[in-house]
Amino acid sequence: MNIYLGNYSIANMENRLGIKFPDELVEYMKSKRQANAGKLAKNTWHCFDIPFVLKCENIEMAKTINDYLAPLSGEMKDRLQIAIEGKS
Repeated sequence: MNIYLGNYSIANMENRLGIKFPDELVEYMKSKRQANAGKLAKNTWHCFDIPFVLKCENIEMAKTINDYLAPLSGEMKDRLQIAIEGKS
């Protein structure tokens, strides 16, 4: 059994990583955030503090977010995992 704690916003993730997300990524993500940590609704995400993981409902979302963040990985102060909850 895994325990996940926290409810990070985009701003929280940016602060922890020490980077600014590209504007296009922020626009893509801001309406898709699910504040509660329950089973993710279709096309939503939730970010946990412990462990620091961004859980996406589907693989397409995970790939899109990864594509935006991968070029910035060398500037990040921390490591962010991207996980997939559902099947696409």
